[in-house]
Amino acid sequence: MRASTSTSAKDAITGLRSIEIKNASTCGAKFLHEGEVVFVVNNDRSFLSHRATWAAALLAAGANVSLIAEDTGRSAEVESLGVHFYALSLGRESVSAPRAILNAASIFRFLVRKKPRAVFLSATTAYSLGWPAAVLLRNTRFVRIVGGVGRALSPPHSRTAKSRALQLAIRLSRRLPNMHTLFQTEADKEFFLRRRLATAERSFVIPGTGIDPQTWKPKDRNPSSTPDTVLFASRLYREKGIFEFMEAAHLLESSHLRFLVAGEPDVGVSTTVTRDLYAAWAELPNVRLLGRRDDMHSILQDVDLIVLPSTHPEGTPRIIMEAASCGVPAIVSNQPGCRAVVAHDVTGRVIDDLSPQNIAHEISRIMSNPEALSAMSSEARRKVVREFSQDFVLRRLLTDVLESKER
Repeated sequence: MRASTSTSAKDAITGLRSIEIKNASTCGAKFLHEGEVVFVVNNDRSFLSHRATWAAALLAAGANVSLIAEDTGRSAEVESLGVHFYALSLGRESVSAPRAILNAASIFRFLVRKKPRAVFLSATTAYSLGWPAAVLLRNTRFVRIVGGVGRALSPPHSRTAKSRALQLAIRLSRRLPNMHTLFQTEADKEFFLRRRLATAERSFVIPGTGIDPQTWKPKDRNPSSTPDTVLFASRLYREKGIFEFMEAAHLLESSHLRFLVAGEPDVGVSTTVTRDLYAAWAELPNVRLLGRRDDMHSILQDVDLIVLPSTHPEGTPRIIMEAASCGVPAIVSNQPGCRAVVAHDVTGRVIDDLSPQNIAHEISRIMSNPEALSAMSSEARRKVVREFSQDFVLRRLLTDVLESKER
């Protein structure tokens, strides 16, 4: 494991949502949380998109914050926040057992040396590798962040050898009195409790990472303009629904609609979109492939509808919350995390039939009714402000999960 060195913090910070970070710091400054806090996350990009505001709030509360994650080229942005970055490639589902053991040992040594006050283990890989240090560090509060059940624990994979090993590790760690679990939905909490993967008295539910409505604002739309732009934004592998979305786009090729795809093939997942197929999609006349993007706010300003027909066991998808805050309604699958964000026929559509034909039908139905689309847009914004605001999430995090003192 190596510490990364920032080359230009001032330049790096310009790529972040500076208003969002500033508002998170303002919230965190109302609390007192001194000592070391460590995040273990898959990579620096995931940290910046999902945990940067948490880190900013903790720094403002008086904590020293460190991150263990893979360096994909954005460590300077992480360090520009004041976070100490330590590079470690945790791997994905394809990582070998020997490599996983070495990674677990690296995390163990780091945490035992640091003796932090709190540790966040974000997502399956992190909490399956990072929990052993909790056996020694009994005065450290460990928090497993469950952003959805995850592929390894979902029914199609739960009987594999890797999944059984993972479940054993999770069951062992949940017995530790300093191990806590943070869920995004009650459904995920109940799933873990039924399978004895968590304990009720040390479980919390906070609806997502928090959205700053002052950052994610809708633009003023011309009421006379015709809705025409549909977005899919996610990592590109089968369970996210990208294949069904692209087939729906093909079915609607003769319409006036245009389809945007933000994301790229996820080489760490066995069902990822191949490079050849991705290149073929780029040739479709009504589809524009945007690749991996960090400027989702600007993209959402020109989008009328977002579609996520995912069968992946989602938490509360951040992209759907970002879209809603920007006044973009959604068509989503009937997953608990998606249902938590999208109110059926109020802020979008929640559908059971994920066939390309039905997705195309639902897209056409919404996009051909500008008045209904406008009403959904307003309601989507209201729901996010009311239920998923950054200030609400950070206060819950600092008071309920970390038991920080209010100044």
